[in-house]
Amino acid sequence: MGIQTQAQLRVEYQTLTRLPNTKAIVFTIRTYLTPLGQIRNEPPPVHTGTEERPEPGYGTQNGRGGPEDLADAIEGIKGPMMEYKSFYKFNEKVIRYLRTGER
Repeated sequence: MGIQTQAQLRVEYQTLTRLPNTKAIVFTIRTYLTPLGQIRNEPPPVHTGTEERPEPGYGTQNGRGGPEDLADAIEGIKGPMMEYKSFYKFNEKVIRYLRTGER
């Protein structure tokens, strides 16, 4: 098993909704996992959703969201967030795989 099957992109959609009758607030989380191999080898999904109701996945309405964009985003994470997410353990391998397909 290589990085393309072991590593996955996790996307969370978090929503706050006020119920009309009780005025209570409901917090929901929906999580989607996408294997890096799918991101590397398939074009990102084209979304027709809106900002208020996005479709699940990792692509965007402007067609971005492919492997190069994910590699750029990972490279942009610095400082405490990199430490918190433990990116230093795997980021070089993931970036290399996303950019070149090298396992």
